[in-house]
Amino acid sequence: MVDATIRKAQPSDVKLLSSIGWKTYVQTFGPHNTQANMEAYRGAFSEPKLSAEIANPESIFWLAFVGDDAVGYAKVNFGSAQTENRHENEGEVERLYADTSVHGKGVGKMLFATALQEIRNRKKTAVWLGVWEHNERAKAFYLKNGFERVGEHVFPMGDDPQIDWILRKEL
Repeated sequence: MVDATIRKAQPSDVKLLSSIGWKTYVQTFGPHNTQANMEAYRGAFSEPKLSAEIANPESIFWLAFVGDDAVGYAKVNFGSAQTENRHENEGEVERLYADTSVHGKGVGKMLFATALQEIRNRKKTAVWLGVWEHNERAKAFYLKNGFERVGEHVFPMGDDPQIDWILRKEL
């Protein structure tokens, strides 16, 4: 375990979110995708896009730190901010990433617990998320934590239509 702290992201954190978001995305998916397809998705981590997302009251970001270093982040969506039209009593964990330097050291678990608590605080009865069918580490984490596969959707990664499993858990 590592001594990490979690705090809610603020609008002033957009540059930091962009940096840790892109870094962890590349660590997770870069080895499995072409450079062109990775670059095609880079806009999801642009400062203007993240500024709009962090300003949305139906989306919440958290940052994880070890000392002064950002080592991970999570994003939860509610209502119309969810990436799919889901039941109003559900919350979505859209993103949950930790730097590879802290894998297996509890940072992901802390971010996950924080996200679930926010969903419970908003009186939601279930949580859902999408996870790439080839992300074995993430799938194992979520299945171990009580999620069940309830469907799938296509995630366009550049010119590669990839399959995400839709996982859901009652709270």
